[in-house]
Amino acid sequence: MARSLVVMPVYNESEVFEEVLKKTLFSCKRFGLDLVVVDDGSARLLSTFSAASQKPIVLLRHEVNCGVGAAVGTGFAYAKREGYQRVLTIDGDGQHDPADLEKLIEKLDQGNDVVNGSRFLSSQKVPASRRVANFFGNIVTFFLSGLWVSDSQSGMKGFSVRALDQLEIFSAGYEWCTDVFREASWYDLKVVEVPISVKYTEYSMKKGQSFAVGTDMVMRLVIRALMR
Repeated sequence: MARSLVVMPVYNESEVFEEVLKKTLFSCKRFGLDLVVVDDGSARLLSTFSAASQKPIVLLRHEVNCGVGAAVGTGFAYAKREGYQRVLTIDGDGQHDPADLEKLIEKLDQGNDVVNGSRFLSSQKVPASRRVANFFGNIVTFFLSGLWVSDSQSGMKGFSVRALDQLEIFSAGYEWCTDVFREASWYDLKVVEVPISVKYTEYSMKKGQSFAVGTDMVMRLVIRALMR
């Protein structure tokens, strides 16, 4: 069995972190996965991390907030350094169901390179604001990569050893979600999607991409594309 690592970027998630960690560890044990949590310069997670350090996980920390893409990049670098053949990513705000990691693993077992967990392939309701933001993200992703995916901004993704070898996470912010599809297209990696469940709470709705963040993300992606 390929060694697989779950990368969870977190930033100021102390309100929900213990519960999210508990559920994620349960699924990791069930599916034979290792877990690395990348704290992206949180102000109030140190005490929580101190307790979590007693659990079977690896904790990495940015001294300053660098962005979710940078946190995922740190997780990727760790996976490569430690010889993992697969990486799975999951958000740390409780939005994702860690049980869905099994769906990513199944698709990777079938020979796919990038597996995208899509909120929009399931029957669950997604708030209109998230639907609109993701639709524009999908358009930008298609413009830059030539790939149409239903949930380009999903933080739950799976990567094969081939993808892990080829892809580099250069983006510091949320644009990492789009960049991986552009790189996947460039390297002719096999991309598929699977339906995943999602849980929106008052807390999770405060996280993620606002209109301003999304606009800034699009501008940075377009500028980089023009410079290449």
